Amino acid sequence: MRSSRGKGTSVKSMSRAARLLDGWQAGLAVVITSVLVVLVVVPRPRLPEEIPIPRPSVARLHDLAEKDAALASKVEKQELPFEVRQVGESFRQYGLAAATGDGATANLMRSSLGAQLRAVPDPEMLLRLRAYQTRDFLRELAAFEATGVESQGLKELGGEFARTARAAGWVQPRGSGVRVLADHATRRVLFRKRWGEVLQLLDEPFGLTLDEERAFHAFLFRHPVVHVPQGTDPQGRCQSANEYLLRKVTVFGAMDPTYPTDYVQGLLLLRLDRPQVAVEPLARFVEGNPDGPYTLHARNALRYAQDQTHKLLMQ
Repeated sequence: MRSSRGKGTSVKSMSRAARLLDGWQAGLAVVITSVLVVLVVVPRPRLPEEIPIPRPSVARLHDLAEKDAALASKVEKQELPFEVRQVGESFRQYGLAAATGDGATANLMRSSLGAQLRAVPDPEMLLRLRAYQTRDFLRELAAFEATGVESQGLKELGGEFARTARAAGWVQPRGSGVRVLADHATRRVLFRKRWGEVLQLLDEPFGLTLDEERAFHAFLFRHPVVHVPQGTDPQGRCQSANEYLLRKVTVFGAMDPTYPTDYVQGLLLLRLDRPQVAVEPLARFVEGNPDGPYTLHARNALRYAQDQTHKLLMQ
């Protein structure tokens, strides 16, 4: 009898426990979900490590390359007018002078280009010249990669390109030659940008397209130019790189309204240990972008900037 009553009591206790625990899995899921929501939604003082890289349209860059190839082919079939060839020769002489440090010749060629350009009646001929010289530059750059030797042709067409690329870390040793970090599309853009700046042809139809600017700045954001004395410690190099990026991001942001300029400026200012200044662009970005791919990162960065600013004020 005692055994029977004890067994009944045990069964009842288990039944009550089962009722109490019934649905515990669902309850636990609710708790976990709530915790995750808090972790995701509530801003945490955190500094994101990466900055967004501009994304050019590969298809549109390819179309531009195809148009350039067609223009260069026309030069092979029909010689450019004398006035246009004269511009091309002066451009080469300027590049060689710049590469060799001949400032007097460089200034002379630069000043003579203005009059030579005014003598060209048809802008289409200048587009053909640019396309032809772009192709020559790419060939010279490929030869430079194969041999590691900077030819006179590369100096003429690229000016200080090889020296600048080496100093910026854009050139790496590879076998008996070198590797230039810029891909084919970016190399084209690098040349076209320099060509327009030297000849002061920056407006339509010579100015870079938005996709070309995106390709150009994407490369610079990945491989910033560091201007520091030789032997500078890593911290000093990082400081210089972030200052360079801040300038380039500001310039690019004025060109591309889709780029999260305020957010990136805030990140770079935080890297430069300027949290008080970073608060304003980050707050502006968060206010103008209540949702989006960078909103949570911006909130975290803003919280970080506010915390760092508070610590500075309390010192």
